[in-house]
Amino acid sequence: MKLYFTDKQVPELSNIADYKRGIVRDGALDLFCKERHWSRWWFRFCNGLLILPGIITYNVSDAAGNQFWTSAMIAAFPVIIIGIVYQSILTERLRPYFQQYIEGHQNEID
Repeated sequence: MKLYFTDKQVPELSNIADYKRGIVRDGALDLFCKERHWSRWWFRFCNGLLILPGIITYNVSDAAGNQFWTSAMIAAFPVIIIGIVYQSILTERLRPYFQQYIEGHQNEID
């Protein structure tokens, strides 16, 4: 699995204008959800769950006697790492749908 830090790193999205990549990602996610009969609510819920490791880490760090900003910086680390991995997995799963959406909406993207 490749880690994607930006949409520009995804081969299917690299030739598309910056402001249209979000449109393609959104359309591909719709296609993905329709095929699997899922709701977009599921992805919002998973994104919300990313906060839990940060809250747990913050409470542990705060209980150890660290200052607020130190605890906050320590708590941000697992949230960022887990977030990058989660979004990279999602992007990898969406890659065929990027191509499908681009082919079906070529006139809107150009």
